[in-house]
Amino acid sequence: MMGTGTGTCVSPSASGARCSMRRSGDSGGGSGAETMNGRGARDVIAGALVAALRAADPGAAVRRSWPAEDLGGREVTLLATGKASAAMTRAAIAMGARIARGVVTCVPGHAELLRADLERAGLGSVIRVYEADHPFATERNIESAQAVAEFARLAGEGEVVLGLVSGGASAHLASPAGDLTLADVRAIAGALLRSGATIREINTVRRRLETLKGGGLAALCDPARVVVLVVSDVLGDDLSAIGSGPFARDATTFGDALGVLERHRLEGVSEGVTRFLRAGNGRTGDSPARVAPEVRHVVIANNAMAVEAAAAALEVRGWRVAERRVGVEGEAKEVANHLCARVRTLGRGDALVWGGEPTVTVGDADGVGGRNQEVAFVASMALDGENGVAVASLGTDGIDGPTDAAGGVVDGATASKMRARGIDLHGALERHDSYTALTAAGALLITGPTGTNVNDVIVGLRF
Repeated sequence: MMGTGTGTCVSPSASGARCSMRRSGDSGGGSGAETMNGRGARDVIAGALVAALRAADPGAAVRRSWPAEDLGGREVTLLATGKASAAMTRAAIAMGARIARGVVTCVPGHAELLRADLERAGLGSVIRVYEADHPFATERNIESAQAVAEFARLAGEGEVVLGLVSGGASAHLASPAGDLTLADVRAIAGALLRSGATIREINTVRRRLETLKGGGLAALCDPARVVVLVVSDVLGDDLSAIGSGPFARDATTFGDALGVLERHRLEGVSEGVTRFLRAGNGRTGDSPARVAPEVRHVVIANNAMAVEAAAAALEVRGWRVAERRVGVEGEAKEVANHLCARVRTLGRGDALVWGGEPTVTVGDADGVGGRNQEVAFVASMALDGENGVAVASLGTDGIDGPTDAAGGVVDGATASKMRARGIDLHGALERHDSYTALTAAGALLITGPTGTNVNDVIVGLRF
């Protein structure tokens, strides 16, 4: 179940993003814009966001996209990694995959349940399950990555490798190259996240620093045939960026990675990383075509699907969706202000649904929050005192920044509630302390980890 700060919050099932959202005392049912109030608008938004999460359910996505012809009834080596790996693995088993061997890296808390399910299916000794951390790799990520590499090497001529890849795979497959250490990789990853770098920029650097990224895992599968089902957490579905492209060709170079560090002034974060990139810059084989010759990727869930599902849910309830957009990026503050300006132009009974992934340049700020919470918080300030408007921003993985919230939902009365509880709005924004501010107003969205990730969904209503 999904809830707001004043509602009931229950984590969704680990087997997928089967969520609902209901505030305390809500009797359900639809509401027209003519009789809408702030609470009713928030409930309408909640229904749209639930629909988005269901569209991103990784288990359902595997089932509807099952590559029966590619597998041809043959035994497969299963390599599953990322936040959705447990749900995707369960679905693959349910679809009758003949798994000869396999390894799954999954988020903490999912491993025990998955192992129990595998035992019941008679696959406990066939598929190894490892816990791996996100967003920053730990020693157990190194261990899980080594296991994945070991199993990839076992695939032989005429065999099929079934890859199940989702957001989080980049951290799960931690495999520092050369003389780089885990500390080097963690330091640069943390600095990039704090800098406001995009996921494409972050993974451009990661692919050069680690051996299983940028097609490195596919190379280990050679000469087997590889089929990869992908839950995309990258706008535009760039296969080399999703999970840093373990099975995808990499068109970027050491020079590109250096360029990312230079743009964000991060060359001094790790001497080891900068030295490694400079040593590789311009050399022959800078970005080797190391992918096995037969690799087929199928994107089975993405942000566009989630946006379309949210829009359809609104239309079923009688709202006119005036705008659907995907690819929304930029600083969360700018996205929020543009969002509010656009919502003000809507007619009564109109809605908009955006998909994307804003960023927050944190710098040295010490507040608590995430990009979706910051979008909602800034929107609450922009809409302060206005009637008939409501907006929400949700991270589909259910984890927005280092918090227990997935995002926030606000209207024209939210900012006054914050002030009434002693929140200095501009001070909180300067500290990027959106979590504290939204908590004070009961405006958080909480789902718990959803087991999927297809970026963010933003909804705005005029009522």
